[in-house]
Amino acid sequence: MICQLDYKKDVPKQINHEKLSIILKNVNHPARYAGNEVDSAKKDFCSSSVRAVLAFPDLYEIGISNFGLKIIYNIINNCPDFIADRVYAPDIDFKEQLINNNIELYGLESYQPLKNFDIVAFSLQYELNYPTALGMLDLAGIPLYSRERTDNDPVVIGAGPGCFNPEPFADFMDVILIGDGEDIIIEVLSEIETLKKIGKNTRIEILEALSKLDGVYIPCFYEVIQPDMVPVPVKDFAPLQISRRVSEFRIDNHPVKFPIPSISAVHDRAVVEIRRGCGRMCRFCQSCFVNLPVREKSPQDIKLLCEKTLNQSGYDEFSLLSLSPGDYRHLEELALDLNNQFSIDEISISLPSQRADSFNLDLARELQAVRKSTLTFAPEAGSERLRRVINKNLSQEQILNASLSAYKAGWHKIKFYFIIGLPTETYEDLDAIINLIKTVKQEANRLKGSNKEIKRPLEIVCTVSIFVPKPFTPFQWFGMLDTEEILNRKRYLLNQIRFVKGVKLNFHDLFSSKLEALISRGNRDISQLIIQAYKNGAYLDSWTDYFSEDTWKKAASNTNIDIEKLTTKEWPEDDRLPWEIITTGIDKSWLIKEKDLALTEKNSKPCEESCTNCGVCVNLNMKPDYQSRKTMLKLNTEKPEKRNYSNKFRYRIKITKLANLRYISHLDWFRMLYRAAKRAQIPLVYSQGFNPSPKISIGSPLGLFIESNSEFMDIELTEKLDEEYLKRALNDELPSECQVLNVNFNETKQESISKIACWSEYEAFPEAEAFSVIDFTNLENSINDIISQDVIHFTKKSRSKIREIDLKPLIQSVKLSNNPVKLTFILSSSPEETVKPADFLNLFTEFKYWQVKRINLMDKSFHSL
Repeated sequence: MICQLDYKKDVPKQINHEKLSIILKNVNHPARYAGNEVDSAKKDFCSSSVRAVLAFPDLYEIGISNFGLKIIYNIINNCPDFIADRVYAPDIDFKEQLINNNIELYGLESYQPLKNFDIVAFSLQYELNYPTALGMLDLAGIPLYSRERTDNDPVVIGAGPGCFNPEPFADFMDVILIGDGEDIIIEVLSEIETLKKIGKNTRIEILEALSKLDGVYIPCFYEVIQPDMVPVPVKDFAPLQISRRVSEFRIDNHPVKFPIPSISAVHDRAVVEIRRGCGRMCRFCQSCFVNLPVREKSPQDIKLLCEKTLNQSGYDEFSLLSLSPGDYRHLEELALDLNNQFSIDEISISLPSQRADSFNLDLARELQAVRKSTLTFAPEAGSERLRRVINKNLSQEQILNASLSAYKAGWHKIKFYFIIGLPTETYEDLDAIINLIKTVKQEANRLKGSNKEIKRPLEIVCTVSIFVPKPFTPFQWFGMLDTEEILNRKRYLLNQIRFVKGVKLNFHDLFSSKLEALISRGNRDISQLIIQAYKNGAYLDSWTDYFSEDTWKKAASNTNIDIEKLTTKEWPEDDRLPWEIITTGIDKSWLIKEKDLALTEKNSKPCEESCTNCGVCVNLNMKPDYQSRKTMLKLNTEKPEKRNYSNKFRYRIKITKLANLRYISHLDWFRMLYRAAKRAQIPLVYSQGFNPSPKISIGSPLGLFIESNSEFMDIELTEKLDEEYLKRALNDELPSECQVLNVNFNETKQESISKIACWSEYEAFPEAEAFSVIDFTNLENSINDIISQDVIHFTKKSRSKIREIDLKPLIQSVKLSNNPVKLTFILSSSPEETVKPADFLNLFTEFKYWQVKRINLMDKSFHSL
């Protein structure tokens, strides 16, 4: 039965914390695997009636940034009886440690092995992450094939954009969710809860019940028919086709509170989704067609969400998220209003890539008032002819004007996105890419020559991807160009651009693009390639450092799959396609019509301008939700004055850094403290200039794996606050492992804490497992042998250099106690020379077997601070 534990009685066993504490000292970025982030749900595992773990088959830094996962995490944990934990793909080093130490993959918050959950739900964003998902199941001790799982295994769910062709991984997933997940995920959990209460919780009973929900595909209830491998139901209750779920775009589903990453994430900022779907109808873009109809939030709701999200998270940057933010009808007024409200607190707004035809220079300039970032434009194709083919209605004049306006206004670096290998592309279209770049560069050089205020030449970085046909697009029937021709076109572009200074072309990897195309249009046979690639070593293949072309080629050879043949294949329009078990609401006849328009080089109007009769609104009984002018908020046109930093008040704060916080670096801890101060709405002083930063100084950076109950930071404020109020305000926003012990007002003329902290006193206790490894009877002799030396030679390594130093004058004292075993020692932590406790302990023992805590920070006279 699913989850045999009685959640009211039984307490499942967590993973071995003592063993985990040791192995985390052997891996990079241990905070990835420690959990306990600020604002994580931390719900009780045992009291939850249904337990789900959201699995992201990529590294922590990618997964914790994923907005869709934040939405589902928030929705589940807002239900009192349900719990959503999280797990991300371990990096190679931690993966090996888990295997070598016989530790199963676990949820970050509950520390429960994945197989103790009712549901393991994978977010399938990118085709090359599928072998990583198999690796995570393997690490969890869950059978890879759905047919091999028993009633004691969790239900494995797939969701996300990859599910619009579920067949390549259908053999591995018990359940596949199609479309928006806000409503369907709660229906799934509620159904399982009901079945558990009435005792119908065998695997087959659960799958049969879930198959009756809209938007749920159960692959085991279908068989595939040669030669096209289209699934057909083998059970009477299984529907002939699965319709995509579309959720109402409600404000209460938007995540305001979510786990704040312990380490720097890929998108380390607050996100507010302003619009879902895109009516531009670019014919290569799957995201456009599978997210229709367009739905927008009102400006009032967006402003409210921005306020709540920033106040809750403490971020100093937020992004207005949409497939095409420039198409939001009130973007200019809304963004200016938000900028006027938040820029005074040094909070900046960022937007994804800009459309050249809707680029607003005044808006861009206003949004960059706090922090200036790179501008990105996406012409996709170089010629206007090919842009008509793909329905990207942009002229060269619009692209040129937008680029030069940005350059004139102070942007010295611009990014362009292009795609090569598009249907009907010729070498004349490639020439058009080069000519467009050359024209932008030449006009920029002319501007620089005539305008003395422009000091730097324009830099252009072009990202060139390779066309990948995707299901449910007008281009789904086209094949890719063959490998040799794509290489020829890549070489052609590089050869043509090499004479243009200040331009760089970055190409997506060709073979990985081929694999993406193969899997995205594949049938159920492709599952054999995926599992064979995993068995050959494919894991974290979205990362260049780990991707191996040979691994996949060997897997293709073993499974008799011809990658080149399948990726270049042109599909007949009247064929049934493997993914047509799914319907997105768009009529197939309309997609064919759009394909024909592409071949005749004709544009289609965006659905914002007039209905295109694609079928979505009729088939899904919905309609687009555009915000009218009547919904506009009253614009705050008054620009805020910069804060007056003439009055500065410095406070010295003593604070703890305990438990799991020992796994985060000094810089990450700094960010945690800064965001806590932002959440507490403390009036910080910022540096002035290009990238404002808060005036916070922390004394003597604490190394990884070291706890402390004696950390100090200096913080400058624009107002004088009561010390007890400041202490209470910070503690309300900090985790319990990081609490303010006392606050003292200091004169600003005093030296900063980073300059006066010179010595650190530590205590070290052996880990439980150390007693089977370390010879404690001879430990004191080993210490004395080292300390008694006239010179203690040590090779100190940093990023920039390696040098030999003498540790002798940097060790003040060492004392070993028994009953219990404890080491107490004082090491230099001055700005001139610092000794890490790990380096010191490794002189005579192994650091990984010790729990180390800083108990005192002292000045050069050994007076406690």
